[in-house]
Amino acid sequence: MGIERRPGWWLWIGGPVPPGYAGITLGPLVIVRRGALTPRLLAHELEHVRQWREHGVVGFAARYVGGYLGARLRGYPHRGAYRRIPLEVRAEWRARLATGGVTAATLPPGSPPALPPSTSSSPGGAARGRTRSTRSFPRGGRATRS
Repeated sequence: MGIERRPGWWLWIGGPVPPGYAGITLGPLVIVRRGALTPRLLAHELEHVRQWREHGVVGFAARYVGGYLGARLRGYPHRGAYRRIPLEVRAEWRARLATGGVTAATLPPGSPPALPPSTSSSPGGAARGRTRSTRSFPRGGRATRS
């Protein structure tokens, strides 16, 4: 399948996606691995399109790489650092909200359903080497890796 023009963005099914991932967004272009397109994945990637527009190329890249490096410096391995990138956390929460994956029953008591918890600090202040909380990522959540 070729690249399809959609209102305000482009979709490329079967384009180049990094190994282990279902999709990637580059500005207004959403690239999805063949056979991986789901409503939740599309909602997640469209949130990244919105983030690119809000922050611009440099701002998005700085926030994305900065979030990843900050988590790595706090001792998280690659996958843990990826899951704690604030832009990824927000995209996953928005995708869950858009597709019915987040309901009042799945949220911790007192959580605001429209916004993810803060990801700006070390989760729970856990010491290096100890089991870390996953409260900075939606409960039971997965990133959009396949």
